[in-house]
Amino acid sequence: MSLQTQHIGVSAIRESMSMAQCIDAMAFGFAALNEGQATVPERTVHEYQAQNSTQLIMPAILHELDLLVTKLVTVNPSNSSAGLPLIHALIVAQRASTGEVIATLDGSEITAMRTAAASGLATRLFALTGSDTLGIIGTGTQGRYHVEAMLEVLPIERILVRGSSTEKTNVFCKEIEEAYGVECRVANGLRTSGVICACTTSTTPVLGLEDVAKGTHINAVGSFRLTDRELDTSLIQASRLIIDEWAGCETEAGDVMIPINEGAIDRDHVIGELGYWASNVSSIQRRPEDITVFKSVGNAVQDAAAVACVLGLL
Repeated sequence: MSLQTQHIGVSAIRESMSMAQCIDAMAFGFAALNEGQATVPERTVHEYQAQNSTQLIMPAILHELDLLVTKLVTVNPSNSSAGLPLIHALIVAQRASTGEVIATLDGSEITAMRTAAASGLATRLFALTGSDTLGIIGTGTQGRYHVEAMLEVLPIERILVRGSSTEKTNVFCKEIEEAYGVECRVANGLRTSGVICACTTSTTPVLGLEDVAKGTHINAVGSFRLTDRELDTSLIQASRLIIDEWAGCETEAGDVMIPINEGAIDRDHVIGELGYWASNVSSIQRRPEDITVFKSVGNAVQDAAAVACVLGLL
């Protein structure tokens, strides 16, 4: 793909970057962040209460690639009731050294892919390699994309789904079976799942220690406010905890900060940022009985790495 000003839409993004390639791009991006080869300023967040809307402005630079990527995002939790996506976004890619605009991209597709791909990376690094049952909580966009990502990194044979609506969950399961040819069914209990992905907009825990078996890996991506969480304190206490980055975690990850503020855990309970482990794969030690949790609130380096992949820079 030539580097010229253009708009790259959903179909062109998917033609240029598979989920497997996006997972590899996340490994590059998080490692770059860990190694000082990426700059990610703190995101700007605006809350518009009258519209039940959150706006985020997220820039990042990948120095090796001379790439500046800025994403403008809106998150509207009430959209699902209107049949609209939860997230809308637009991305601008520029040459960092000159400011020249290379392209604009559909930010919603990049966001959906890179969020699930980061979980795919964490799962590839920390899940037990023989895990064949996937649990999904949430039947929205991220639920679907997480199925795709998990299928790239594990030999999944069956998918168990828990959603807020029986009708939506049944539709979700039917669509997943048709798309991937994998058994997918509604289930209240997920203890037989080797990997569980929490992809909800819930403000209170949807998963506790009693809901998971030893050896389970969990990706929690839905909540992004200090007052909200998908995982309860007992589960966080019992887990080996990985985060995407401390800067975002401290301001947005209720799953982590609520237990810290309660005194249930301290910062040392987090065994590292994902970028550290992406840079030190050989140092990972995973015991069969460990419960591992990857908590992500999203980081702009993910957008930059995904855009670089789409533009053919990786």
